[in-house]
Amino acid sequence: MKGVCGIVSAALLGVALAACGTRTIKPDDGGLPAYRLDDGSVCKAPPNFEDIVNAARTQQMLLLFNASAPPADVAAGIVELPPRQNIDAAFYVSCAQYAGGELSDNEFDRERRIWQEFRQAHMMRGIREWRDDPEGYQEPGKICHFIFNHGLPDDRDVTRLVPAETSVDDCAIFVSRNGGTHVLLGCSNGRWDTQWAQAPLLAGPNGWAVRSRSAVGTHYVPDPNCGWY
Repeated sequence: MKGVCGIVSAALLGVALAACGTRTIKPDDGGLPAYRLDDGSVCKAPPNFEDIVNAARTQQMLLLFNASAPPADVAAGIVELPPRQNIDAAFYVSCAQYAGGELSDNEFDRERRIWQEFRQAHMMRGIREWRDDPEGYQEPGKICHFIFNHGLPDDRDVTRLVPAETSVDDCAIFVSRNGGTHVLLGCSNGRWDTQWAQAPLLAGPNGWAVRSRSAVGTHYVPDPNCGWY
């Protein structure tokens, strides 16, 4: 599995820092490194990484990264999706392998796409469950308004309650892949009582178009924040 055990052990011991060059960010608290990708994205270990990296669902994701089917088909073929934390743990392993030179650009891009597809599958299944629930509009939580034409009137624009674990990038990736341009994030108290961000954010193929920083704390995220990250 492309030296997963070696990479993980190195990361846990901090040894990987020496091999990853400028792609590696050493945290001040001495924890696991983060990896800055070529587009400016930062790949970080999910919470409890050490506890879940060897779990069956994480190992399942690592195997699925090697599947030959198109990324969207890989995710669509899984009835019971691995939890997001296991999906993210597997992708962190990929980031470490890529930073250490064990994955080519094409291999890493494919694994990243599969990771994104699984997160998209979680989001879309959650939206479907919400829409199928007759009382779903009463639920509080995160809201995404998908914008398809730079804010101009467009029949494709929709507003959806998304699962609590949904990230800013998850919503931005969805609208970008479907030909849209922006996402307006909101926090609903239920019954469409929603606090919106001050401005919509520009979507790109990997999420918010500004890859060098988090949208949290900007006017693109509602205040108070209902868990957007």
